[in-house]
Amino acid sequence: MKKRNLKGFTLIELIVVIAIIGVLAAILVPAMMGWVRKASINSANANAKTVFTNAQTVAQEYETSGWTVDGQFDNSGAGGGTVSGTGAPSANDFADAVNDNLAGNGITWKVDITSNTVNASAAINGSYGGGFPNQCPNTSQKTTKKSLDDSLSAASGSGATAWD
Repeated sequence: MKKRNLKGFTLIELIVVIAIIGVLAAILVPAMMGWVRKASINSANANAKTVFTNAQTVAQEYETSGWTVDGQFDNSGAGGGTVSGTGAPSANDFADAVNDNLAGNGITWKVDITSNTVNASAAINGSYGGGFPNQCPNTSQKTTKKSLDDSLSAASGSGATAWD
């Protein structure tokens, strides 16, 4: 009888390899989704910090001109905030000045300015909202999507930064 020299894998070996790959995928996919979520939240908080810095800079420039900035502002100019003082620009001008500093990167933002204290929230394309100076969602809420209003109220907690 002639001995056959077979090369390749048996069906059992292939099934075992596929099962191992399936188990690894089942373990890694949820972990990767958590990493994506955390990256989105960190990005939103970084965007909120940028909005915060821009809004605070513009508000300080307005204050040195003798104008008072107060209330909520957003990127559409419909936030309801006010700019008052002799020759003061409109609230829309304030929103436009903050937008100009953001260089049109698609951030949707809201800012609350009360008694020279700025709190900001931001999101890109309606994704996770972030806040500054208090980042949100906080550590216990890392898996929760936040709206801009939720992020702004969380950012308005203790730790807000005022200027003199």
